[in-house]
Amino acid sequence: KKLILDKLNGFTPNIIITFSPVPFLKNIFLNTLILHHEYSIFSRTPYPQTFFLDPVGVHSNLFLNKFKNEIELIELTKKQRILLNNFKHLCIDTLTSKSPFKNILMEKREQFDYLVLLPLQFSKYYAFDDLVPFKSQYEYCVYILDKIPSNIGIIVNIHPEHTVISESAIEFLKGKYSNFIYEEEFHSIYASAQFIIPFVDSVITVSSSIGLQTLIFDKK
Repeated sequence: KKLILDKLNGFTPNIIITFSPVPFLKNIFLNTLILHHEYSIFSRTPYPQTFFLDPVGVHSNLFLNKFKNEIELIELTKKQRILLNNFKHLCIDTLTSKSPFKNILMEKREQFDYLVLLPLQFSKYYAFDDLVPFKSQYEYCVYILDKIPSNIGIIVNIHPEHTVISESAIEFLKGKYSNFIYEEEFHSIYASAQFIIPFVDSVITVSSSIGLQTLIFDKK
């Protein structure tokens, strides 16, 4: 707080836009509107890049939680439901037909009773580190692999901008877990997890937008 006040030299902002929690700024500027910036359900191709500015907070303090009861009372009109269903079908048809992984994943489906997608995120980021005790994405991945029976195939996908598991670690996991699924082909397309969703039964995630996208495909 002292550092910020010294640097601003008496300046008081009307609005603060932040990409992380800033309780110290909230304590300094009691009458300033603080907007928490975060990407929305869509942020990577083939979807448009979308984001929101939350005037309430993050995590359990976000807008959706504070006004949960009011939001649940909203009734969609028939026209809105048709628009929503058309959009869902467009997404499903496009990502299923355009997926370069269809043959690989259909082959994997023959080998396991179920397929789940584990899209790894990146550490040292509040939306992951604040919510779970894992020190790294590797530790998180191993925890999941240890908990899930071998009849369920676990498709592990790396974040498009953060290579969080080394090649040697991948080879080790392939040898130890018969249901660990990792293919080099997944690197052939940006944000490839979006093209894997149509072929899995569920998604396991802490705070990846891929978890939100399960709503489009009616996945768990």
